Amino acid sequence: MGEGFVGVLNLPAVLLIWDQLFMKDWSLHVMQNFCVSILLLLKDSFMAADDYPAVRQVFLSSASQLLTADIQRAWIHLQQGGLPADVPGLNRLNQRPLVDLSPPRHGSAEAGKMCLDPGEISPTGVKDILLTVVLPVPRAETRHSESLFKKFDPSAVKLTVSVFCGPEILRSKTSSFSSSLLRKTQGKTETGFTLQFSESFAFDSLDPTAFVGVQDAKPYILLKVTYSPKGTDSLALGWQKVDVFQQETTGSGMIWAPREFSPCVPLNPGEVPDAIMECPFRELPKYFAEGRSTIQLTVYDVANERRRLQSHRLREERLQGPSFLYAPWVPHDPSIMLPNPPRISQPFDLYIDALHYIPDNATITKVTGHFRNTGFNNLHPFVAFPVLESPSRNPEFQYRAAIDEGISSGMDINTWLLFQVHTVDMDSGDLVLLGSCVIHIFNAEGELNVGGFQLKLRAGLLEDGPSPLTPSSLNHHTVIPCCTLFIRLLPHAQVPVPPPSYLAGYYFTDGAKPNSSELEIISSFQKESSFPNLVLDMALQLMNKEQSRVLPDQLKAWCVEKLSERGHLSPQHPLKCIDIHRAVCYRQEAGVRVRIKQAFGLKADGCYVNALARILKGAASMQLPELPQRWGGEETFLVQQLDFSSLQRSPKWIDPSVVLHPYLDDHTVLLVQIYGLDAIYTPDPSGQRAGTVAPRFGQAIELNEQSQLGWTVLPLFDRNCVGSGVHNTPLFQGVPSPEFLQGITTRPVKDVMSEGLQKKRLRLLATYGSLVTEVWDGHYFDNDQQELPVLNDLLSVDKTRKFLAARASKRGKEMSQLVLKTLDKKTKKLGCTSLEYLQQEHFYKQTMGAVFYNVVETALMNAGYGPL
Repeated sequence: MGEGFVGVLNLPAVLLIWDQLFMKDWSLHVMQNFCVSILLLLKDSFMAADDYPAVRQVFLSSASQLLTADIQRAWIHLQQGGLPADVPGLNRLNQRPLVDLSPPRHGSAEAGKMCLDPGEISPTGVKDILLTVVLPVPRAETRHSESLFKKFDPSAVKLTVSVFCGPEILRSKTSSFSSSLLRKTQGKTETGFTLQFSESFAFDSLDPTAFVGVQDAKPYILLKVTYSPKGTDSLALGWQKVDVFQQETTGSGMIWAPREFSPCVPLNPGEVPDAIMECPFRELPKYFAEGRSTIQLTVYDVANERRRLQSHRLREERLQGPSFLYAPWVPHDPSIMLPNPPRISQPFDLYIDALHYIPDNATITKVTGHFRNTGFNNLHPFVAFPVLESPSRNPEFQYRAAIDEGISSGMDINTWLLFQVHTVDMDSGDLVLLGSCVIHIFNAEGELNVGGFQLKLRAGLLEDGPSPLTPSSLNHHTVIPCCTLFIRLLPHAQVPVPPPSYLAGYYFTDGAKPNSSELEIISSFQKESSFPNLVLDMALQLMNKEQSRVLPDQLKAWCVEKLSERGHLSPQHPLKCIDIHRAVCYRQEAGVRVRIKQAFGLKADGCYVNALARILKGAASMQLPELPQRWGGEETFLVQQLDFSSLQRSPKWIDPSVVLHPYLDDHTVLLVQIYGLDAIYTPDPSGQRAGTVAPRFGQAIELNEQSQLGWTVLPLFDRNCVGSGVHNTPLFQGVPSPEFLQGITTRPVKDVMSEGLQKKRLRLLATYGSLVTEVWDGHYFDNDQQELPVLNDLLSVDKTRKFLAARASKRGKEMSQLVLKTLDKKTKKLGCTSLEYLQQEHFYKQTMGAVFYNVVETALMNAGYGPL
């Protein structure tokens, strides 16, 4: 009952069913009668449905529109032994015109019309309300003059927010808490009060179907302000109606959705008139209406707001919640007292304290420090090795370098330190550079930068070129995710000063604050159990991998030798940098992020083009079950947001990335099929709503052989990591054969493609078309992803230059022509930047997107797959 009805019935109906089940001791008979009642009340709608999308729409949309009283009457009828055949007649909605749920038919004037119910209203809310009340100076003209004008009480102002559909009020709420006075302005002839209402007004259940004759009316919000001081009657200060709804098309129907914006509206004085429907909407620019009463407010989508609040709550929990064993980042405590800084030429101490969160492909580490911009050319670098008994993910160093006066005397205000961290690569066993960071030794006054510093590591080699290195040379290098170095600069002391606890807030950490993606990675690092616990354990793991035999008391010397550049590097084999795209191993919980960017070389003139992507399991994970979160199955997603400035033959998509959660399997791939919808779109004559879609040929809009513009596959994993990169893959004709799909479950994709082309089982597009797909680890959000390498390996199954030449072609019409050709000559002349065009493009995307979604979902269901 919870899964079947709570999601689709309106709230009063859910409460009715709940009450009856509770009072009848969860009787199976009661439960069955409610199920039968609802199904029979929807009988006429079900009988009008001819295919899966139509039936799906009845389940998801029509059930919520049933009148609660009708459900109650139908249930009582069945409970008392009434005939089921009588139940459909109890649905009073059946007296209204029926909505055609059948697919479009060729030749009909209404073919392809979006058969969507315009009556559904999305949950809507109003918040951040500022009310400016402008009152005249005291006059003895009203019975409220004494209390209202001389002793105006802001806490006595009440705000009522109501949602109307036509002349009928659907829901209404009045402020429960007193408003607060933000400011008061005194003029010669008027006094202004700006009040703030701290509460939000959210309306979840907005159902206009209980009223007759309002289904075609546009909903709106009415604001009413009253003044209710104690001991006197209420006085209406003013009112205003606000246009906050717009029609949107979803996969299941047409809805009235809130416009998320922040208008400023004037306050009309007096009581709300009876002819409210005839009153126009009025809106002013913010801060425009000085000297008059106004209301500023923010309209929001309740569902989106709840998602935002939940996301914010989850992010806050990440800092202190159970997903972290200890805080991933601690801000600096400014109350901590630091020692008096020595000046240039005075001795000081450099401490290297720790590294935090080395990546998954790092092992044992060392830190080297080089002074730059000094008067000495032969200073040896400082080299620090970690304590073997310290954590391997966060190795600790007990290193101090005393800088005496002989060295500091050669420094000046521009002296800086370059730190480089080296490690042995987990995959190759080679010595690599993990990252670098810099710090200025002295401040602008020539004093030592005393204190502790947490410095982010950046990837890439720093080498002297035609111009000398500077601290800013690192600014354009990529940040190593999560990995930071802790150092201290202190006045010289005879006895080393032990490092403070990180949690104490001693270190300056502002430049090392992790972003959202790094918090995800740190959470995974802290929960990872397979990573060696101590530096000692990591060294033993490396030794076992190399089959070395070292006595316990020689282990530190072995680590020093392993991290030494002697014997590891040569002119033929220079130092390499760690592979930043393998810094985080794949974890199914985080998943794989995929974004399909653009296709090239399609024969898609005149077609609305989208791409369908689906996970295909490899042999190793084929028999593994789908997890409760729907992970690990043949996950599917549809790319829909076309860039209408791109070419029809080379469509570009601007969808955000999609996170998939397959099992780690080297032979798991992503199958992408590109479809073109050849249909006729007709704008609505009014120009104010979505138009209709009809098939160009045949009796119905459906996917057929001509709709299939090309397909390709790309691997998702590289050993134990996501195969991150911009994958350029060839597009093939037709559909993938069973032999091909079987082959890629156990063999590399490139080998199976090459063999298929050689044996002529596969055919490339004659235009040498290709697809661009971005793939990266799911720990990284869209705005935090690393720069991805371009991977053209699969293009080499044929002549790579031909694929690249096809990509460079700029011939053909833009996608915007699909919209322009449906418009009249006057609108066409205005071009693609006019407001008229942009509005029609919006309607075109809505309508074609909904039709495409339903057509693809129907094809999936007919092929035996689940819905999108």
